[in-house]
Formats: sequence, C-alpha cells, structure tokens
Amino acid sequence: MAPQCGLPASSARDESSNGVKVVGHIEATDESEILRHDLYDRKHVNRWGAGRVTLMGDAAHPTTPTPGQGAGMAVEDAVILAKELALASNLSDYPSVDNALRAYERERIPRTADIINESWEISRLIMWKNFPRCSIRDLFLRLTPNKV
Repeated sequence: MAPQCGLPASSARDESSNGVKVVGHIEATDESEILRHDLYDRKHVNRWGAGRVTLMGDAAHPTTPTPGQGAGMAVEDAVILAKELALASNLSDYPSVDNALRAYERERIPRTADIINESWEISRLIMWKNFPRCSIRDLFLRLTPNKV
C-alpha cells in the first residue's frame, strides 16, 4: 500500500507518474464537458491601500498561474503584514497602523512585481507558435534538469 493515499503502491505509481493516462482522460472527454475559465490579471501597481486599509493575496497582485506562486505569495503577504503590525507601537493609533501597512507594501510590492513580470514572460514563452523559436524553447526545456 502507498501509505500517503491508501492505494496499492502500483496504482499510486501509475496515477502519479504516467502522463499518458492523463492525456487519455483529456482526449476521452467530450468537448461539451470541457469548461473554459478566463484568466484575469493586471500589471503591478505601486500602492495597495491608503490609511488603515491595504490588500493582500490575489486582490493585491493577481497573476497568471504559470509560475505557480499565487498561494505562496499570499502566505508571504500574511507573514509580512503580521510582522509589520506587531512592530506597530499602538494599533489604535491611526499613524502607527498606516505606517505599518505602508511598510508591508514597501516590502512586498517589489517581490510580487517580479513574480508578475516573470509570469508574463513564462506565458509568452509557452504561447510561441513560430517553429524555429519553438524548437529552441523545446530544446532548452529538454536540457533543463528535472531536479535541482
């Protein structure tokens, strides 16, 4: 048994490592059963709030899913926001909270802007349709190690 999921080890191995099964499931799915969901994002901005209000997570920095960083960025936001609020001298004091929120934004905006820009670059790379460019991209992907 594969202890992590309660399946026979052979079944867990097949489901986790056999991409052909996944492709087969996709190909067997009727076109009318496939749901389309648009992706929305925006360019990064230099401020997420004003006064005693700020944003975090996707509300502050929506991005495409290509880098797989969305949930991680939201957790980082929460940690940095908690740190800055803990450093505030008095949470009932308007300037103290405002300063803490702006400090959180100053720390987070550059990092999230980098990830948003990276996401766009990855998306552009994935969407290439020009054969010579695709061949070069695919060669680099094949040469990229699976593990670091």
